[in-house]
Amino acid sequence: MPIKFNVNHILKPFQVKLLQLFFATDFARPFFLTGGTALAAFYLGHRESKDFDFFSLEQFDPEAMKRAVDEIAAKAGASVNYKVRSQTYNEVYLTNKKEKWEQRIDFVLEQPVYFGRKETIEGIVVDNLKNIGSNKILAIYGRFEPKDYIDLYFLIKKAGFKFDRLFEMAKRKDLGLFEFYFANCLYPIDELEVLPRMKQVVSIKKLTEFYRALREKLLEKAKPLK
Repeated sequence: MPIKFNVNHILKPFQVKLLQLFFATDFARPFFLTGGTALAAFYLGHRESKDFDFFSLEQFDPEAMKRAVDEIAAKAGASVNYKVRSQTYNEVYLTNKKEKWEQRIDFVLEQPVYFGRKETIEGIVVDNLKNIGSNKILAIYGRFEPKDYIDLYFLIKKAGFKFDRLFEMAKRKDLGLFEFYFANCLYPIDELEVLPRMKQVVSIKKLTEFYRALREKLLEKAKPLK
């Protein structure tokens, strides 16, 4: 699936400005935009997504990050709040009162196993679909967020990825990932009542049926041989 810019106008003009300002800095060289916003705004256009997840495969300097963010904030007319700061994870908020917008940005040191090649569009470096897909499996494995279930569903149903292929890639990133444990992470979907704000329609019924079938398939596969 080809990369596009701002599918279904997922990104607000202020967000586009922030992305372009960030990727114009020297600090941004090892980083790429990933996660739900990359998936929605540059590939699928399937749901609303706001946060920026900037991942790097290389160790980065939090002080250099702060200098870059302060510079971007000044150019964008935004105030900055550094909520979490560490060597591997930083959570930052940029607020522009004129635009009435608060932008969350996470700077993350990614583990070194990476699949595919990064894409660049209008100066913005974006993760590729199969790497996003493998990370979505790990996100579901670690938490219950309806947006992750939505994203994986659309990667399989719209982008044409095979679950088994994404799962094998995710296993290479997390050696503790097994079919039985992942299947048990899918039980909360039975209680799903509210979806994220969608740009493309999918019913809760279809979503839950898909994941129930996947759960049963994984549990069957995990059964010991007789």
